[in-house]
Amino acid sequence: MTGQTKTAVHSPAQEENARWAAFAKEQSVLAALGVFAQMLIGMSLYLYANVGTPGYLSILLTAPYAFALLASAKALAKRGIARAALAGERKTAARVLCLLFAVLIWADALLLLISLCAMFREFMPRECLAGLMAAVAITAADGVRTGKRGLPHLARFLVWVIFALLFFCAASAYPHGRIDHVFPLLGHGAKSVFLGGAWMCGCVCGCVWPLLMADESPAVSQLTGRRSPLCRTLWAALICAVLLHLTADWLMPMEAMQRPETLGWRVLLLANMTPSIPAWSMLIAGLTLLFLLALQDCALRFVRAFSRFAGTEKGGFWISLFLLLPMIPIAIRLDLAWLDAVTRLSAWRAVLTPVLLVLTLLLGRKSKREGSK
Repeated sequence: MTGQTKTAVHSPAQEENARWAAFAKEQSVLAALGVFAQMLIGMSLYLYANVGTPGYLSILLTAPYAFALLASAKALAKRGIARAALAGERKTAARVLCLLFAVLIWADALLLLISLCAMFREFMPRECLAGLMAAVAITAADGVRTGKRGLPHLARFLVWVIFALLFFCAASAYPHGRIDHVFPLLGHGAKSVFLGGAWMCGCVCGCVWPLLMADESPAVSQLTGRRSPLCRTLWAALICAVLLHLTADWLMPMEAMQRPETLGWRVLLLANMTPSIPAWSMLIAGLTLLFLLALQDCALRFVRAFSRFAGTEKGGFWISLFLLLPMIPIAIRLDLAWLDAVTRLSAWRAVLTPVLLVLTLLLGRKSKREGSK
């Protein structure tokens, strides 16, 4: 009996569809990494000090909000309303809407740059960070030229590296914790848990950007299909954030979480509570990769939104520098007053994003009606 070799021969249309499916997965992974980075920053900015041990419940409370946003943006993208709103007949209204989206992206980038600078300051207290942050900004701006396709490819590879580094650090922390640190289960009470969830809702708003900023029809069809990878990657980001917060609970009692520590110390909390030098090094490497990837993604999204506002597709390098360079003095000279203001303003992302989706719906419908006449 002779063996028979079977091969699947794809048509050019099937091959093209497979390419767009892979691109949709990469975009979803990049968006999930951005959400995960914002969740980690939210833990350091708000949850550890204001909610304490039940902060993981606050993270779980963001899931209904995140999936409601995702379903709304998916409907807008699938019906062509988002594209009609941002590039339709009403040019002035579309430009204002793009500018508002750019402001939200700017807020995400500001938190990333502040956290990155605070982390560097924690383990390099005597170094001048101005030159380092300027190099980060210039590198992110230069990556805009080739990052539209290259960055998602890189993110899909580095996601395994990042989570391997974070997992090693979390595993190294296991022998140094105690189960009684997780109690009291509700910390300061249910009110603080719900307030923490409301604040953290602003951290998951980035899940809508791949849908709203998609220009190509094949990308939209893959991101809005029945097997859209956005939901899976968003679930993964939320679960990983919950596990990291539970690791912090395992290491520290609630009273220790509320100590007046710096933002950089809180960002590196897992390493600061363990004596393992390899874990400390791997946490720094993992968070640096994570924050830089998310910052590059913010620069790309800001350039696309601001370019639509300005009515030009050129000057992406200078537009991204316009985004990043003004943040550097804020990040370097950050004091408690600035940090408190940033924390308060960040919570408004959870309100502004649904408002902008409603405005997109209204403007998109009007543009489609005018286009059909």
